[in-house]
Amino acid sequence: MFQIAKLLNDCIRFLLESITIGLLLTATLKISIPLLKIIFSIVLPLGAILFWSNYMAPLSESRLNELERILVEIILFGGIACLTFFTGNKKIAATYLLIITINTVFDHVL
Repeated sequence: MFQIAKLLNDCIRFLLESITIGLLLTATLKISIPLLKIIFSIVLPLGAILFWSNYMAPLSESRLNELERILVEIILFGGIACLTFFTGNKKIAATYLLIITINTVFDHVL
């Protein structure tokens, strides 16, 4: 039963990570400054994906320790929630933050 719960949480986690990149890209629709639009739509998502795959992924050789991963998750997921909130999607931001918080707690407890 424990392994099934962990597997289910990991699957949800992958979906939430994909949604995180999607929310970051969605935020670019509200930006009118071309340079910022390029940064938010190309550089930031690519940097987040590369960082996550190198330092946060479960099978990464250079994975951060537990405390460092929690701090990065707070910054990344909290930042995306704030960005989503300030671009006018308050309900989506609140829902995202609630689900990602529950998933993160389970991820570190299981």
